[in-house]
Amino acid sequence: EAQIEALVSRLAQQQVRETQLRDSLQAGSEDHEKTRALVDDLRSQLIECNRAAELDRIRTHELESQLSSLEQERGRDRTFMHDQEQQLRHELERMQEICSMHERTVAELRGELSTKDPIVVKV
Repeated sequence: EAQIEALVSRLAQQQVRETQLRDSLQAGSEDHEKTRALVDDLRSQLIECNRAAELDRIRTHELESQLSSLEQERGRDRTFMHDQEQQLRHELERMQEICSMHERTVAELRGELSTKDPIVVKV
């Protein structure tokens, strides 16, 4: 009878351990899904930010090209050209600031992604 009680006790302990392991496995699976969703979201943000940064770089190049053309034509109509130049310089500075912001955001997202999923950093 003592052996039966010992076996019943061990069986109960094993069932408790099995339940704890099942619960732990379920929690780990849920954490993995949350992490996966976060990584996917960060990956999407990184791709979108890279796209925006590329468009801004193209626009910045266009503005630099326009500014260069204006500088070459400056002698013709100084007043008109001066106003245009100031406007383009202001827009160029603004676009350069936006590009810098995008580059910082991309770097931050890459850093955050690298802690979640190092393979994604190449995106």
